[in-house]
Amino acid sequence: MALVFVSYHANAQCTSSGLIFSSYLEGEENENCVGVYNGTGMPVDLGDYSISIFYDDATTASIPVAAAGTMLEDMGTYTICNTACALPVCGDADATDSGLIFNGDDALQLNNNGSPIDCIGVVGEDPGDFWGNADGCTTANYELIRDISGATCSGTCMTSFDPDVWTGGNCTPIVPLPVKLTAFQARATDNGNVLLSWTTESELNTKEFIVQDSHKGGKFEDVITQAAEGQGASTVNYSAIHEKPRAGVHYYRLKIIDLDGSYAFSEVRSVEIIGADIAIAPNPANNYIDVNFNSLTSDMNLRVMDVSGKLIKELNVGAAQTTVQLDLTDFTPGHYFIRTVSGADINVFRFLKL
Repeated sequence: MALVFVSYHANAQCTSSGLIFSSYLEGEENENCVGVYNGTGMPVDLGDYSISIFYDDATTASIPVAAAGTMLEDMGTYTICNTACALPVCGDADATDSGLIFNGDDALQLNNNGSPIDCIGVVGEDPGDFWGNADGCTTANYELIRDISGATCSGTCMTSFDPDVWTGGNCTPIVPLPVKLTAFQARATDNGNVLLSWTTESELNTKEFIVQDSHKGGKFEDVITQAAEGQGASTVNYSAIHEKPRAGVHYYRLKIIDLDGSYAFSEVRSVEIIGADIAIAPNPANNYIDVNFNSLTSDMNLRVMDVSGKLIKELNVGAAQTTVQLDLTDFTPGHYFIRTVSGADINVFRFLKL
């Protein structure tokens, strides 16, 4: 999980026997991030580390910091954010994970090969709404940057936790932009374009929306800029077209920019463009998924299979058709594959049923 706010990563005074937590963010809904710092004096394989979240009932959910083979250099930082986090720091994260969900009263534990080495909060303690003093730094609705220059450099799980001591007073309250985004969708069209649409219910000093695209999980790039209405509490609908994107999975998000230059990101939406002829959306999907065809030259056989290869659904598509909508209401949540065969053209791609 990665945060961009870790600007102290070059502090050479901090040495530790393992990784330590270095940053923390807890805001509204899915606004969650946590960062780690390597002060061991050598590169570290992040695949050996995981984060456990201790919720109110003391059960844990464990999240890998990164895949095995992902190396963090000495004095480097690595931050993970919730996939749906829309804050600017989340947009610059090293990694995202939809399972990174916690509130200000939930303890976090950093593990090395399953053994605890550092904590934020106190495991097994109910602090009320948060750890800390309401007049200072707290673990609710704050971004915390750890002071790693002194005693707090060594990871530990203690019987008390004081955010003011942990940060040295370096904390920032989370203040959302004055715009309420109520919907954001990305959908492939019959002619090979992607239609982006979004709705706001209130805007105050909003300057513009920038549609950003990440092709196959690469760096997000600006593709469309659209001026905002800027003021008012009424509902405003926006739309934009990304023309002829390349084949593969495209991840889209909105960068919402205020007049003072501050900005936030929307949740991410994905569309998969298969070859020059086929696109699916939405992905992940809830109750349905659309399979769009640009120019079939012959009839198509379409099969839906689960991850074990079991056939779930099969249908034949005429060459004149341009869209098939698959009903997913009876599907168990999880990953599925769609296999299409049209003449000598065979495609297999995956989608997630929520």
